[in-house]
Amino acid sequence: MRSVFFAYCLVFAASTLAQSGLGDDRRDSYAVEIAKSVWPEGISYDDVRDFSPDDTRQLIELLQNEDEKTHWVNAITIIGFAGNISDIEPLLQFMEQNSESAYKDFYTLRAVATVPFALGCIGYENDANFIRERLVSLSSAQAWRRSADKSSQGDSVALELAQASVIGLAMSGDVARTMMVVERMRATRSWDEGLNNMVLEIVEIVESEGLEGYYSNDPDDFDAEQVEEEQVDKDPSSSNARK
Repeated sequence: MRSVFFAYCLVFAASTLAQSGLGDDRRDSYAVEIAKSVWPEGISYDDVRDFSPDDTRQLIELLQNEDEKTHWVNAITIIGFAGNISDIEPLLQFMEQNSESAYKDFYTLRAVATVPFALGCIGYENDANFIRERLVSLSSAQAWRRSADKSSQGDSVALELAQASVIGLAMSGDVARTMMVVERMRATRSWDEGLNNMVLEIVEIVESEGLEGYYSNDPDDFDAEQVEEEQVDKDPSSSNARK
């Protein structure tokens, strides 16, 4: 089964998960139980895609609990897969509240970096252009750079979060904006070519088959070079477009 965005983050985090409760006497919802479980191959899209806002409400609450930060990535992923537009504002608030801490704490960084992915999934499910526009703005490292941290490590974190936003934009199904942002980042040497195959795979499959198709496809069937040539040919504004 295809792994979730930045699967290496999930596997690393899962290996150190603390199996703690929500801090009160109520029973965790099924959604929270999934978020607190270990998923070496990533959370199943099919298992959580039909979760309602009621199902994800406790996940939103979990994101407000610092003691649960080892589960934040899973919770945000589930919220994204569920695709409920009512969860957009809580995700944006989480991102704003924790963006400073992302420069200092591993788990917080992984969680904040997963928010654009979740926003992209919700944007796709609801054809929400305002989310796509927000992801375009977040794809600039300057949008993440903090005046309090001008170190090389701070720049590296800002760049990672900007690139995560490109992944989210690709998940939203906006092919034109995704390729435009990749070209812009390449021009400023702020694009990690190691992410290229991932972005091209997402763009190709989500455009033609949706998120369901993306998570049911075999990664070995993907030809990144062919897809990049096709996307360049479709975009006459690209510097590499054929004349």
